[in-house]
Amino acid sequence: MKLSKLYGMQIVSADKKRRGHILGICCVGDRIDGFACCDRSEKEFYAKAENYKIKDGVLIFSSTGAADKNSYKLRLGRTAFDENGKSAGVLSDCKISGDKIETAVISGKMFSFSSLKVGDIILIKSAEDTAKDMFIDVICGG
Repeated sequence: MKLSKLYGMQIVSADKKRRGHILGICCVGDRIDGFACCDRSEKEFYAKAENYKIKDGVLIFSSTGAADKNSYKLRLGRTAFDENGKSAGVLSDCKISGDKIETAVISGKMFSFSSLKVGDIILIKSAEDTAKDMFIDVICGG
């Protein structure tokens, strides 16, 4: 599934009640933590990504709550830079599998999402930095 397909998608609770639509995706690293949503009255709420499924173009979720304190909203259109500070373009889409974001499309080029550092901007880490991060994750049990 593409991230761009989730924006604006209708969202329904497990008891089949229409709750509203998706405004944004909240992530922790490359994992989708939940969905920032709003109801018909434009009141915002947060739907957790645990046990969600998509059926007939509608996202069905099981619970609401608060976003993880380490989460960030993933927005398309964010500017990306390489490790030298040169503009690499903008994030145009991402490929999602389950609750993981696998790849990102930045100005027509595919990148492993794990090679990106996402904040107010996106930094494309070098292969060497990505290997170091993977090594540190293994050593620290992450």
